[in-house]
Amino acid sequence: MDKDFSVTLKHKDHLLKYVRIKTKGTSYEGWLKCIDPLTGNLILVLENLKETVLIMSKAVISLEVIKEDNENMKNVIQHEEKCPEESADNLCERKKRLISWIKANRLPFEEVEESDEIIICDTITVKPPYTAESCTGTIGRVLLMIQKLVSNIPKCTAS
Repeated sequence: MDKDFSVTLKHKDHLLKYVRIKTKGTSYEGWLKCIDPLTGNLILVLENLKETVLIMSKAVISLEVIKEDNENMKNVIQHEEKCPEESADNLCERKKRLISWIKANRLPFEEVEESDEIIICDTITVKPPYTAESCTGTIGRVLLMIQKLVSNIPKCTAS
């Protein structure tokens, strides 16, 4: 595969800095956590440090650094747990909402009771705490689609 990494990694100098990213309809502010070297997609940790956003590289109009890197924030972002200690009730509720959301989007899935995992489309595994970051799989495009789906779970879903 011939990939021009200078194109996909054009924002690499802004990693772990507080940035403002403007897209066609929205502006985001947060810490630039990582860049996918194949697609150039950006993962941004929002100001509250509890939410992350996947921003497609094609949607980026501009990216500007607001704050230079802060050693303390680097440690927080790089070594953060995926989710703070969540109660079993919250985790169970999130799992139920995810399953309801998967059903609403008519995707095939199966629950693996022993490990509390959800397997979507026979290729993507979602582990607790059931966030976009806890999705794993080997097919990049499907993984990105499922991560986007998981990150867009509504607060309440109809069962």
